[in-house]
Amino acid sequence: MIEFSAGRAAGGDHAGEQAVQERAGEGGPGRGSPMFGAEIPLGFVPFLRAQHMLIAGAANGHGALWSTVLTGRPGFVQAADERTIAVDALPAPGDPLHGAGSGSAAWPGRTGNG
Repeated sequence: MIEFSAGRAAGGDHAGEQAVQERAGEGGPGRGSPMFGAEIPLGFVPFLRAQHMLIAGAANGHGALWSTVLTGRPGFVQAADERTIAVDALPAPGDPLHGAGSGSAAWPGRTGNG
């Protein structure tokens, strides 16, 4: 199980993300996108449960950033609380993020999109 939390690592977003947000006239240091707050809206919970695929991003064991596709039956993605998404799936063997760890502590600076 992997948990994606709305909390940001110390220092906020990485410099590349901040640069893209600045060019778009959005976000700001440590804020991320103004479209999304730290809490998962209550109406979004059923949407999460209905997903059968999630695109996740994280750094591998060497610090390189990768994205991966996680899949499962509807319900494999849940809102664990108002700030955390729990995913009952791990990257497949051979995936650059396979073995990067599981659980929220192993996925710092991670993102997930359904």
